[in-house]
Amino acid sequence: MGTKNDAHVVINNKEFVICGYESSEYLQKVAAYLNNKIAECKEIDGYQNLERDMKNFMLEINIVDDYFKAQAKAAELEAENSRKENELYQLKHEFIALKEKLGKTKEELEQVGPAYEAAKRQIKRLEEEKRYQTKK
Repeated sequence: MGTKNDAHVVINNKEFVICGYESSEYLQKVAAYLNNKIAECKEIDGYQNLERDMKNFMLEINIVDDYFKAQAKAAELEAENSRKENELYQLKHEFIALKEKLGKTKEELEQVGPAYEAAKRQIKRLEEEKRYQTKK
């Protein structure tokens, strides 16, 4: 494990020193997240009139809700990533098959090419003979 880092943070207008193995920047982000959640809860009608335990409970529920939503989103992204990996795998195999087919087609073309050129020359020669005979 790395070294512990201390971070001076302000959460709900109170200063705290929190420590952890994460960077100070990360610990500041955690504090900022908590401040945002507290601000969201304060916007709820009747929140200010609740007892401290109920306020904390609402905050906890909101944090857990975010956690479960993030988990669901992560699972969705993992499934999408898996689908895309499978699609990429299939496309790679299709590419290899097409590459092999192209190679075979090139080989066939190389084999047929000289015969094709010879046939073109023969057609040209026959056309010239025909023109010569029609002129007579």
